[in-house]
Amino acid sequence: MTAYSVRFKNKSKNAGTVLMYQKGVDINAPDAQSLAWFSKGTNSGTNVTFRWTIDYSFVWSEIGELTPGVVFNANQVVDTDLKKKNAITLTRNESGYVFKDQSDSEPGVLHIYQDDTIPYHGASVGIGMSGNGTFAVPSQPKLTALFTPHPKYYMAFSLQHIQEGQILDIDQFTDAVEIPFPPSCYFVDVELDETNTWHVTPLPNVNAFPING
Repeated sequence: MTAYSVRFKNKSKNAGTVLMYQKGVDINAPDAQSLAWFSKGTNSGTNVTFRWTIDYSFVWSEIGELTPGVVFNANQVVDTDLKKKNAITLTRNESGYVFKDQSDSEPGVLHIYQDDTIPYHGASVGIGMSGNGTFAVPSQPKLTALFTPHPKYYMAFSLQHIQEGQILDIDQFTDAVEIPFPPSCYFVDVELDETNTWHVTPLPNVNAFPING
């Protein structure tokens, strides 16, 4: 599986959190929220690298009220694919919530059916990529949440500490920058300079680092 890498160079005067999140997913459920997909602390003059593969997963959390600042900690992560094993059911029994009955469904769409044991806003369900959550919605009984991804990647820098999985208020990141991956490009250099200006440089001739390297 192809690995992608983004190297962030903090040449600003500030320490803070560099984070990545995604856009570009159609969701049929109300109150959908974007999560901090990746985040790392970074001091002035240091570099941070994010690496991932495009492999999807189903996720759920006992967190039901998804408001900015709340951290979505996945209680279960189940691998999926856009072409097969792309439907699953969330249920609740005497031991708690659990995914079951993974199956094939309409290609290109990730389906999460919530059966009649699921309370309204008692939990949350969503999807992830490369092991980390990207989008989540509050639970509703007898509702199928449909996620149709065509991901676009964004990077932002915050003076505040932001954890991976934290619910984001996307509108607050007015200076976020899109990270493009042209054809045959798997590595992008990103720099935040002393004037807090972004410089994004795709490097088509550079191989991405191994995901476990």
